[in-house]
Amino acid sequence: MKITQLETVRVLAFPNLLYVQLRTDEGIVGLGGIAQALKPYVGSTGSGAEVRGNSAIDIALWDIFGKLTGQPIYQLLGGACRDEVAIYNTCAGQNYMRAPRGQAVANWGLPEAMASRRYEDLDGFLNRADELALELLESGISSMKIWPFDPYAERWDGQHIERAEIEAGLLPVRKIRDAVGDRMEIMIEMHGLWSLPPALALRGHLSSSQPERQRTGAATRACRAARPQRFGRLERLSRRR
Repeated sequence: MKITQLETVRVLAFPNLLYVQLRTDEGIVGLGGIAQALKPYVGSTGSGAEVRGNSAIDIALWDIFGKLTGQPIYQLLGGACRDEVAIYNTCAGQNYMRAPRGQAVANWGLPEAMASRRYEDLDGFLNRADELALELLESGISSMKIWPFDPYAERWDGQHIERAEIEAGLLPVRKIRDAVGDRMEIMIEMHGLWSLPPALALRGHLSSSQPERQRTGAATRACRAARPQRFGRLERLSRRR
């Protein structure tokens, strides 16, 4: 079997995402992973365009192998190691990141989404985080990811944050804790927008809002991290030194 063609596919509804298809001389087509818009993840502060491209091709090759052997990919990778996995809710909405502008508050899609609030979880965590947490728990979801500090990262280019802005960003977290206590795990997405000093300051303010078991785990992970790309529950915490 030989790879005869590589195609890239961009869906108009999600122009920030790129799919890779590999075609073979035996008619099998493999679908690659989704490569997100590269900015700001290129160069020395990110995984690099070549790494993301190779990853998409690698996934497509596994897809071909699975179709050729008639097996699911997890089986080819060594078999299932658990019967179920925990899930979390990324609190976005139907119009989130629909324009080719990359990760920006202007691309959150909130104005277009206001006509219908069904599944509009970004508006939910910004304005009624307590109600959203209750809805998720009723659906069997006990972990949610939000990004209330992004507007301030844009304002200061990730270099600074005012105390009033910290308090505003903490408001959804406090609403969730007041409504459901420790039953909901909260993940704070930072989108790689912050330099290290304000990111660490935010981590300190956020740690008091986490259950003790999560704070302990966060401290352990932080001590192990030589380059703190993830401190506790701050995802993609820092891209600049």
